[in-house]
Amino acid sequence: IGHASTDSLVSLSIGGYATPSDMVHVQDGDVSIVTNNVTNGTANYLKFYKSGNATDGSHTVVADDELLGGLTFYGSDGDSFALAAGMKAVVNGTPGDGDMPGSLEFWTSADGAEAETTRLTIGASGHASFTGAVTVTGVLTASSTVTLSDDVTIAEGKKIIFDSSDTYIYANTDANEDLVIGADDAIILEPDGD
Repeated sequence: IGHASTDSLVSLSIGGYATPSDMVHVQDGDVSIVTNNVTNGTANYLKFYKSGNATDGSHTVVADDELLGGLTFYGSDGDSFALAAGMKAVVNGTPGDGDMPGSLEFWTSADGAEAETTRLTIGASGHASFTGAVTVTGVLTASSTVTLSDDVTIAEGKKIIFDSSDTYIYANTDANEDLVIGADDAIILEPDGD
């Protein structure tokens, strides 16, 4: 264990690295958080705190879209460490006393780049937004409205199953959208036997 000081900041290095660039640097080893040895639901957390006040220990409300913290992953590109993927927590709405709406954003770097592109955002309302293609290899269950803003392709031999009498697909005629069936395709309505 070693340390390096710069002005009022002290960097802690574990594992023998001489010049850490962050306040805590662990070289060639894992970092573990051991939970309490009890049989109830108690466990330990990795916590990130953020205040809009420049004075340590003081409180000023944070703002909508303000970054609260994140995790990032880097790989060496042969010259330096390049950003590959990460996640971050962001204020997602107007906060107030006892009210802190938040979102989680998951992002990756595209092939040929080392810059973040958001792929999945889970907002304060619970709405999940994907920005790329979504592949489902099992069952996709929706308990609310599913809004599609692009084409949906159903593989040969596969189908969409409605398991409720009040479930349906509709065309939004107010937006001049049509429900289109290809020349070699069909919609087949079958009774459920009840």
